[in-house]
Amino acid sequence: MERWTLEDVSEGDLVAVVNADGNRLGQFFRSLRSLEALCAGSLVVSEIFRTAHLAAIDRADRPKHIAPVTGGDDIKVFLPPTAALEYVHALMVSVEAGARRAGDVGGLLAGPPAQRLAELSAGVGLLIAPFHVPATRLVDLAHELEDEAKRQGAGRSAVCFAVYRADAEPDDRAHETFGVEAWPELLRRARLLRDRVPRGQRAAIAAAWELDEAERENQILWQIARSHAWQGWYEACGEDWRNRNGALRALETKSVLSVAGLGGRDV
Repeated sequence: MERWTLEDVSEGDLVAVVNADGNRLGQFFRSLRSLEALCAGSLVVSEIFRTAHLAAIDRADRPKHIAPVTGGDDIKVFLPPTAALEYVHALMVSVEAGARRAGDVGGLLAGPPAQRLAELSAGVGLLIAPFHVPATRLVDLAHELEDEAKRQGAGRSAVCFAVYRADAEPDDRAHETFGVEAWPELLRRARLLRDRVPRGQRAAIAAAWELDEAERENQILWQIARSHAWQGWYEACGEDWRNRNGALRALETKSVLSVAGLGGRDV
């Protein structure tokens, strides 16, 4: 790997850090009854995550990246924000696919261990923040997001995502957890938003998050009611912008706005 810095892998002054770890591995390793089985199990798990990491890098079009840890079931990698969006989805899909295949290996892992291995999934923290924040701080924050993803994932792969533009101080309103099936839908809606709604109109709704709940809801609904661009976005997403609850639910967190503002062509 080349000697890239965080600035080298940044995009618009922002860098993404991904922290990923296996779910339910304690149950799997406790089911192994010999040192040989423990060794075999460790090798299989390590290979699942190594293969998933490489597949995810390929899916993200092999961006510049810094991967200080990709061993066992632990992954830590820095990469450009827009590439990280694709990387995370491919990583979750690849871990689960690799685990299902590994569940058929038999031998020392036959029986209950193989069944538990086939259910392996990943908890992923994805943090996007200014590249000048110390790397250790970025990793710590991404680890907190990973823990949240594992708590909310209900046994499936999930990602907890946050964007901190001005600094790297946590904000409980600024992160959200998405399952492996829901994450692509967030990306689809964000791309539609970037393509259909001008940046200034998106910024007006993003600014509403500084208001209290009632004022925020009124501001969001007013912006939507006066904008054909916003109305077109709702229709493209299969949502009815005239339905108050549905309109607010589609923007109940800042995640889709945050993703739409990352890299790419802006309007």
